[in-house]
Amino acid sequence: MVVSCSLHLSQWHVYSVYSTCLPLFQLAKKGEKFIDLPYVVKGMDVSFSGILSFIEAAAIEKLENNECTPADLCYSLQETLFAMLVEITERAMAHCDSKDVLIVGGVGCNERLQEMMRIMCSERGGRLFATDDRYCIDNGAMIAYTGLLAYAHGVTTPLEDSTFTQRFRTDEVHAIWREKEVPVLNNTDSDAAVEVSIDGTSGPTPIAVDS
Repeated sequence: MVVSCSLHLSQWHVYSVYSTCLPLFQLAKKGEKFIDLPYVVKGMDVSFSGILSFIEAAAIEKLENNECTPADLCYSLQETLFAMLVEITERAMAHCDSKDVLIVGGVGCNERLQEMMRIMCSERGGRLFATDDRYCIDNGAMIAYTGLLAYAHGVTTPLEDSTFTQRFRTDEVHAIWREKEVPVLNNTDSDAAVEVSIDGTSGPTPIAVDS
């Protein structure tokens, strides 16, 4: 999901269902041969259906004929999907006149995705911010920080009224904290998200999480 904020609402640029797949990521590290896969990006829209069809047909045949290994296939799949995500992210940055990117969610822990995003941000004179799996699993950092901002502006929900909606849309949330300056919060821990430099080292963080 690539989002920007306009008129106090988060606007979707694209939403892609691509869940965390740790076994695929680990196997991709062992891949050496890149296999051309369908690459479909139209504006801010991406399509993974062509890749799925290819995997179900041609890729299986290549494996059976020893033309590639499962690791090669995982490597090629990862490179192709991440390239698509980087392209639409850069397009969203150009649309919003933004230079910084914050990666959240389980897939955001992937070091290869961070590297590709970092290179793109560096070429635009921007910065990439990312976290490790302590905060990133299932968008934990994003959810916690959003709750912190809401609480700081007096938005609370009684525990007995609390619930969850799995398909709750990001652009349905009224971001009240965008209307005025966020108050300073005490006892903060700035270890939640770190800036990732072009050489992979960490720097200052724009996020503070209540300790």
